[in-house]
Amino acid sequence: MRSLRIVVCVAVAALVAASAAQAADAPPSKDSWTSFKPGSSATLKTSIKTTPEVPRLMGQGEMRMTLVSISDEEYVVKSEKRSDSGGEWTDSEENTHSRKPTADDAEKAVPAQALGEEKISIEGTAYVCKRAKTISNGATEITWVHKQHGKLKSERSGPGDKKSTMIVTALAKIVTVAEKKVSCREEKTSSSDAGIESTIVQVTSDAVPGGLVRLEVSGNREGISVNSVTELTAFEVK
Repeated sequence: MRSLRIVVCVAVAALVAASAAQAADAPPSKDSWTSFKPGSSATLKTSIKTTPEVPRLMGQGEMRMTLVSISDEEYVVKSEKRSDSGGEWTDSEENTHSRKPTADDAEKAVPAQALGEEKISIEGTAYVCKRAKTISNGATEITWVHKQHGKLKSERSGPGDKKSTMIVTALAKIVTVAEKKVSCREEKTSSSDAGIESTIVQVTSDAVPGGLVRLEVSGNREGISVNSVTELTAFEVK
């Protein structure tokens, strides 16, 4: 039997896939680091549990990410890790990210077929969205995109028996992090792939360096459930 860690990996992959397509009528995507100054940081804590308990799959740890530098061309983020809260930060690594689209990005863009307009309801408010369909690499995706708030829903199927649905459940959810209140966007993605059912609930905020406030990934395979929770425990804005 394949390692049950694949549950978490597949769920995260489904999240990336559901967010990858950017419809033409959506607002420009905003990078989660470039609106901050060097020295800004975010600390995240992750805990993985299984039912029944499988010790080799369980554990917890922390990661601190700090914006080191930023220019018109690129920005650099340093990441540090520690396995025990209060311990020493180790495994320091700096990653450079380009701020400009590459030729590969342009090649990956797939023409979308317009499907008209449809309303999506979020917390009792209806938002008029443009529906569109794209087909690429054996997968079909239908998106609902709002002019101001971007993609509010998507349904993806293929290749094979892969399926995923993403829907935004809140646009201004107030979350308290280290005694600071931040307004957040919440979305839920459900997916199935090769007998693995998984669910991702992601909470993000433009007010936080890196953007991530909370990420919960849960899934099951052959009677064993895996739950991974990543939470923002501290952040500093420069």
